[in-house]
Amino acid sequence: MAEQKILIAGRKKNGQIGYLSEGLSLPEFFNLLKPRGDIKVLVDYSPVIEELHKLHRSDSSEELLIKYNAMYNYWQEAKTYKKESIKISKSEELSKQANFLINELHVRLPQPETEFNTLWMQSLHESLQIAEAIKKYSDIYIDTLLCFIHTKASLDIESFKEDVVLSEYSKFLYDYISSLYHRLLGEGRYRNSFLKFIAIEQPDKLQQYLDLEEESESSDQFLLQILKSEKPYDNWNEDGGCHRQISIRYDIFDSKFISLVEIFKNLLSKASSIKKFIATLKEGGYEWDDSADVVDALRADVHLLSK
Repeated sequence: MAEQKILIAGRKKNGQIGYLSEGLSLPEFFNLLKPRGDIKVLVDYSPVIEELHKLHRSDSSEELLIKYNAMYNYWQEAKTYKKESIKISKSEELSKQANFLINELHVRLPQPETEFNTLWMQSLHESLQIAEAIKKYSDIYIDTLLCFIHTKASLDIESFKEDVVLSEYSKFLYDYISSLYHRLLGEGRYRNSFLKFIAIEQPDKLQQYLDLEEESESSDQFLLQILKSEKPYDNWNEDGGCHRQISIRYDIFDSKFISLVEIFKNLLSKASSIKKFIATLKEGGYEWDDSADVVDALRADVHLLSK
């Protein structure tokens, strides 16, 4: 990676220098939790699951897709029943299938302490291939969680108050993606080198990255902190004489590396959203809303967004 440097100069008295993802405005899944008068509801988001399945039903390995599509088809069939005893039985079976699939994905995801020890030492082409595989597994992981949440919420939404399993599943994915994403952000010879690069070279994208940090800040705040962390020094040139300047150094990252980071940035956004979705349901006080007009309205919105 080459070095880039931005100089910010101030004159001395004797000088003269002065991101549903993939076509959907999701993954903000928690936006499906809405106030409805004096109550709070979770909208039946079947259209969202259906649209995501269209996007992901041909990704990944054949063996995994057979299980994913089988679980999805079971979910589609199970939600047609209205009789309570059948709904309970179907929910139990779908929970089993979702648990098995998520645990298989745990095994399939490359482990940072093994496969990824030398990931960044490989060619960017190889790294992108691994990242794309992780993306496919993670997309199916999130889709499976959404089916799991849907069947649980439609049967007994208050049960989320005692939830442990779904919370741990969402935390696992979030922590996994976050560790890889922040490892990439740490690349370069200078502190915050990649974010400095984005701030200067692609400023319109900077806020997307900053919003993923635990202590989110604005683009202006980030740039101000960069300036405050640098010390001014004297410089001399024949035209302007002596002046004071600040030098901001950062590495230059090529397009493949940027694409690699963006894969994990988008995945972390999804993982963060599903984690927040489950955490909000755990707070309780929500009702399930599967009225036809609400579902039809959501389906119309998803259809427009997916064009």
